Amino acid sequence: MPERRVILVLPTQEALHDSAMMRLSGGSGISRRLTGLPARAEIDTAFSAVPLGDSQSGSPFSVSSPDGASHYAVRATIDAGAELPALTTEGAAIFSDPPIAHFAAPAGAPGGTRAEVERRLGVSGLAARRLDGAGVAIAVVDGGINLAHLAARDVAASLDATLSWPPRPVEAGHHPVGPGTMCAYGALIAAPRATLLDLPVLPEAGPGVLSDALQAYAHLLAVVRTDKPRFKALVVTNSWGLGHESWDFPPGHPGRYVDNPRHPFNRIVGALSRCGVDILFAAGNDGPEPQNSPGGRAGPRSRATIMGANAHPDVITVTGATLRGRRSGDALQGPGIPGMV
Repeated sequence: MPERRVILVLPTQEALHDSAMMRLSGGSGISRRLTGLPARAEIDTAFSAVPLGDSQSGSPFSVSSPDGASHYAVRATIDAGAELPALTTEGAAIFSDPPIAHFAAPAGAPGGTRAEVERRLGVSGLAARRLDGAGVAIAVVDGGINLAHLAARDVAASLDATLSWPPRPVEAGHHPVGPGTMCAYGALIAAPRATLLDLPVLPEAGPGVLSDALQAYAHLLAVVRTDKPRFKALVVTNSWGLGHESWDFPPGHPGRYVDNPRHPFNRIVGALSRCGVDILFAAGNDGPEPQNSPGGRAGPRSRATIMGANAHPDVITVTGATLRGRRSGDALQGPGIPGMV
């Protein structure tokens, strides 16, 4: 029977609290039976519970630790053919867990050299004012960073593996070369003394899932709320998003992601921003559907529309540009999808 992956938000219970606490200490998963699940729902026991506030209230996400959480987000699968209620009789809220994919840069030769980019950004002037990234962490939420590739291009990158968050058993900084490494390279042009954090949420090939990004952001929230932060500032870069609205729940469903500020991921993005973190998301592009993306695409892409957290009012949405300051290729310029802006 076909299944649909979803994010369930459940009222607090001891098994969820224990799972969230285990994640803070480096563990993962749900080891005890949960109550209040929808009929025929299968919990992903490898996914650690993420503490949230009340998903039905108008209050912002403001939970700092599992001890204060009234609700938790978990990953589950349900019958794909079943009706999608907003709130089950067991009290579980059902939210979309759509595929996410890289927003690929246009193919072809680079638009300029590193030296040209440095001049365009005024890197020498920034360095003269000691604005070189010292004391700043840059979390690359992408497909992983390859330090050897950066070193081969004379980039002496510093990476804090202890604060990185790999959802797969690959050592931080040793992932295949891809968009994550490209993002790290670009960030270090302007901030060469910054420290990288590696948070790979996308696989080497094909799409990832939004719930992995939810876990990564829960990790970052715990990092910035520690009593003894290691860095004076944190910047989070995200070069991914939804390629098409059809990957999400249908329009009007309360658990939809792309235009819903109450979705758990949109709420945790706002929470991290309110901690003083600078969060950057790619605007996306209007080019072809990402390689190996999910099937079932229905109709044309919502032209020039930036969706989901990429349109969140608390993030900086970045579009592609040339060295001459012109928008490049198919890079989107907006507007953001109604409901998020």
